[in-house]
Formats: sequence, C-alpha cells, structure tokens
Amino acid sequence: MWNSRALLHGLGLVALSSLGLGSCGGDVGIVVSVENWPSTSPYLLVDTQVNGTSGQQLRIPAGQNRFVVRLPSDQTGDLTLSAFAIDDTGCKVASGQLSSTLSGGLRRTGEGTLTLSTLEPALCKLSVRINSGTGSVASTPPGLTCAGSICDGEFTKNTNIHLAPTPGSYKQFSAWTGNCTGNNSCDITLSRSTEISLAFMPRQCTPQGWCFHHPTDASGKLIYEATSILYWPSIDSHGVAWFFGNGGEVLRCDVNSCKRTLSILSTRSPNGTIPISEDIWAMITTPKPALLRCSNDSCKISYDFMSNDTCKSLVPSGPLFSGLQYVITTAQSSGGKNNSVIRISTNEADQTRCGKLWDTGTVTINSIYANGNIVWLMTDVPSLEKLDCSSFPCTTSTASDIPAIFSYQFLSGNSKSAWLASNQYPTATILVRCPVANAKCTPISIPYKTTDYIQSLVVGENSSWIIGRNSSSSVGTDIISVNDQNSSSGLKINNAYSLSNFYAGWGNDTDLWMGVDTNIRHCTASGCETITPGFGTTYVYSIGGNGKDVWAGGYSGEVLHYQQP
Repeated sequence: MWNSRALLHGLGLVALSSLGLGSCGGDVGIVVSVENWPSTSPYLLVDTQVNGTSGQQLRIPAGQNRFVVRLPSDQTGDLTLSAFAIDDTGCKVASGQLSSTLSGGLRRTGEGTLTLSTLEPALCKLSVRINSGTGSVASTPPGLTCAGSICDGEFTKNTNIHLAPTPGSYKQFSAWTGNCTGNNSCDITLSRSTEISLAFMPRQCTPQGWCFHHPTDASGKLIYEATSILYWPSIDSHGVAWFFGNGGEVLRCDVNSCKRTLSILSTRSPNGTIPISEDIWAMITTPKPALLRCSNDSCKISYDFMSNDTCKSLVPSGPLFSGLQYVITTAQSSGGKNNSVIRISTNEADQTRCGKLWDTGTVTINSIYANGNIVWLMTDVPSLEKLDCSSFPCTTSTASDIPAIFSYQFLSGNSKSAWLASNQYPTATILVRCPVANAKCTPISIPYKTTDYIQSLVVGENSSWIIGRNSSSSVGTDIISVNDQNSSSGLKINNAYSLSNFYAGWGNDTDLWMGVDTNIRHCTASGCETITPGFGTTYVYSIGGNGKDVWAGGYSGEVLHYQQP
C-alpha cells in the first residue's frame, strides 16, 4: 500500500537539485506543472491515488504552478492526480487529471503536465451534518449520499435543491439549523458550497407508542398552539395523513413532520374527506361549493359547482365516498331539500364531470354509505334504498325486514354489508346488517343490558364495533364486536370510563381506537386500555388510520401518531 507522504514544494526558478530529492529516505518525486489555471481560483484541490487507494489531498495556492508529489522509490503501479480549481464561493470551476505508471527502483524525479478544463456550469458541494440522532436526507434532484452522520453531494451552481429528512425512527423528528430552519423539508439555492446542520430529536411519546408531532407553517414556525380543531384525518397511499381544521387549515403529516399547506379554505371545515390513490379529496361549501384535491404539499379546487353542467344548481351536503374514478355524495336542490345523489369524476379533463345518480323527489336523504358501485340511502320515509350503479342509470331496490322506527342514527358499511344502528330508548337498541348480495336485512340483538344507547358505530372490512353506554348515565359502557356472520362477541366494560365527551372512533377488524375527552381508548378482543397522551390536547377530536398508522387530531391543533408494530 502506498505510504501517502505527499509533500508540496514551490519550485519557482529554483533548480530541481536544490530540493534534495535524492536524500529523503529513498523517496522520489513526481514534478507536476499546471496549465490553464483560472484567474478566479485562489487554490487547487488535488486528490491523489495509487492503484485505486486514496492518499493525502493537496491544497495548492494560486501562483504555485509547479509542485512535487513524493513517493517511495520502490512504488509500482498507477498514480492518478485529480485536480479541481476552486473559486471564492468554494465551487469547482475547472478540473483536470494526470496519470502516470510507476515502476520500482526509481532513482530520479519524474515530470508531468496537469491541464485544467473549465467546468460550465461550476459544481458546488452540499454537506448535511447530522449532529444528533439517526436518519438520512434525500435530495431533489438526486445526488446526496449519506454515510454515517454526513450526507454529501455535488450539484451545478445555483441549482434549487429540495431536502427531505427521514428520521431513523418515527419516535424522532427533524430540526434544522443554519441555512435551513424548522422541522420540515428544506429548499435552498446552491449559490456556493454549503454545509447545513440537522438534528434528529426525540419526540414526546407515551409508553404505548403514541408520539406527539409538531405542526409548523411554511417557514417552520410551530403552530400547534393554534385554536384550530382538527377533523377527518384521511390517509393517502403513502401513509401520509391530511387533517382539515375548522378554521380553514389543512395539515399534511407524515411520520417525519407535520406542516400546514397553502389552504384555500375559508372559515369552515369540509363536509368530508376521502383518499383515492395518492390524492385526498374534500368537499367544501364555503366560500362556494367545490371539490378540493390535495396532493404533494398543496390543495386546489378540482371542481367548481358553479360550472355550467348538470350540477350547477346543487349544493353538496353529505359525506364523501369513493368509486373507481369518481366521488359520491348527496346534494341539496335549489329548494334546500337533501334529495339527490351525485357522482363527480376525478378526471379533470372530462367535459361533464358531475351527474345525478338518483333523485328522490320529495323524499329527504338522511344518511348515505357507498362502496364502489353500491350506494345505500336511509330516507325519512323511513326506508333503506340500495342503488346498484354498475351501469347508468342506477337500479334501485328497497331493503326489507327493517324494524319500523323513525330513523337510524348511524349508517355505515364495508364491501360486504351495510350496517344500521339506532336508539329506541328505553325499549331497545337496534343493530341491523344488510348484505350487498340481497336486500334482506337481519336485526341483531345487543348482548348486554347496559348498552341501551349507541354512541357510535365503527365498521371494519369483516366486522363492526358498537360503542354503547347506559343512556341514563355517561358511565357504564359496552364495546361490542359483531362479525359479518351476525355473531356477537362483546367486551363488557361496565362503569369503566366516561363517554360524555366521546368525539371520534376508528377501527378495523382487530382494533378499535376512540377519542374520549383528553384520552385515547384502545380496544381489542382481549380488552381495552386507556392511553393518556399528556401533551396539552384539550380533547381528542378526530382519529383515523390505515393498516399500519393511526393518527389523532386535537382541539388546539396538536397531532398524535401511533405506528403499529
């Protein structure tokens, strides 16, 4: 291996013999002459290699147009010198390379010429130093490579670079210093060689794994102390959560950071939101009826109900549901009656994007649930209508065997069934399952006497959760799981906790998550536990998730995240 005792000597007009090259412990030297040195460059950086092994980097000041690289006299192989002229911004403005083959037994100095060629545009170095924690940083355009605590890359001068940090664990968040600030990604224009510092800081987390995220504005300023209630977390295909606040705010949260997007909302939150592939869709009615499309870092109006097509006179009024390439909701006619089901294409190039699937006439739609081409409607007759919209116009059928009550407070479902729930206190709590395959519905008895008041209905893909309590008191609760075969298995939790301030519930077939007062309640088949975040959230107002991540939004704009093992 090459002993990299590379020495630098200014030669000027001094004779080579005065350097004493033959009296340095058997070392010999390669004399290098530099041509085309740019006048704007105060120094050269020279990287040395012998047989692919890097040696000492040399720094040659301006005016030193000749220098010597010393080598052991018995060195053999290939010597390569790579030189870069550096300007006063630290960027490379010219480069050159000199290669020489070495044979053993050298007894005199060799010579070579290093010719520099101008780099146009210049190349600048970007270094990101990770001062604490673990993680990495990716760049757009690509070019940043991370090794240990340093991420380095070279880019053409004046390139606009987007930096996205990724903590090694979701229990950390990023904190920039220097040229970048805040907790989110960073955008810089690389006008000179630059070093940026980054730290991955530990989040506040509960023993159960719920971690507090730090929402910021575009400048990186923390905004979690705002007075915005966060509703409806929708999760896109990348696991990113979008929250919509009652003050018009939109938060985009991933496992690394939360930031407020450029929102075009006014003073009210959307009627509802849904994910379709990589986009989040939201319906708003203020300042004007419109369908909102959110992707990447911003939201925009995708469809304006004032446009000149079949939905011009309608006002969207219900929650959103997704079809294959469209969204479905209910709408009010010009008379203010909620009597229409509409479908809006997500293809913004469609000539006519909005159309009616069904019009009830004088009948009011109280609730809606849709899954693909199947739409369920609960009307004020009362009746449950099933719309099959696999072809247009939709075909309708009225579900049978529904207990005759005035209305059902809850209508939800999955791909297999629609689920109805209602309270008929003090006589009964009613749960009904209506399979997609036919219109015949089956009432299901609630197994525990204490559940005479349904607080909420949460439906997974193969089962539903009944969140119930004693109507005479906020204390005394049942959590009941019912599968698609109408089999009930309950978790009887009497006098366990209060549901007087129940705001949100979300679940799948195995887990139920609830926002209750300032706590999060988690239930599985083995029982329930109470999780107290303790991060300043007055109330847990919203909760949602996908197969891996669960997100919760608070009364004052706080965001909590749980990543299931």
